[in-house]
Amino acid sequence: LVQREIKIKGLLLTHSHSDHSGGAFYAQKRGIPIYASPLETSVLQHPELLNVLISGFNNSLISGSKFVTPQKFNPVGIEASLTLSDSILTPVDLKGHTLGQIGYECNGILFAGDAFFSMETLEAHPIPYMLDARSFLESLAKLRSYDGKIVISHGGLVSDKNRIIDFNIERINGIADFVRDKSVNGIEMNTLIKLALSHFNSKRDILGYFLDSTTIKSIAFSFSKIKLSDGEVIVSTA
Repeated sequence: LVQREIKIKGLLLTHSHSDHSGGAFYAQKRGIPIYASPLETSVLQHPELLNVLISGFNNSLISGSKFVTPQKFNPVGIEASLTLSDSILTPVDLKGHTLGQIGYECNGILFAGDAFFSMETLEAHPIPYMLDARSFLESLAKLRSYDGKIVISHGGLVSDKNRIIDFNIERINGIADFVRDKSVNGIEMNTLIKLALSHFNSKRDILGYFLDSTTIKSIAFSFSKIKLSDGEVIVSTA
């Protein structure tokens, strides 16, 4: 970039996971401004919170994972359109994957982060990570109605937007249907998670377990009845 005399005006982060933000610390050291949503900014300023968000406790087993940013830095939280050089970038609320994920729209192109995943990604990882299942589906509906081009982080420029978004919707609905089917007569949460991981062929490491079980919990809490009985969390059909 130096040889080509290209100057980076800013680095735009969609969310706080390290596979999207891990190099931002080095960019900031070189004087490049970093932007993210206010909520994701709070996490990026304290990256040790990420393993708590993923696990529910301070989990040293995933502290060095691809989801936990190794170095804290200080992004600028943005809520309104931003002008860099001659381009106007508009933040778009795409929460669901994380609570503060945003996309960036510029000149008819929307950079959507992890708001949805390529079919190849979902084949490799059948349970998409989400903290809020309802918001994830709302973001998918928003993107499906977008008229411009969409770029996703794991898949690049999307060539057949509606087909891929519908594939994501079908996958989430499929998990929700599984949860409903298994909880007709009530089922203990950990038992439900074990059955779901087996059914969807989730064979990942300890990080993968926490990611996939978070999605199962999010879907269960979004679309089922939850109660505590004799020290167990019971999921039943709503």
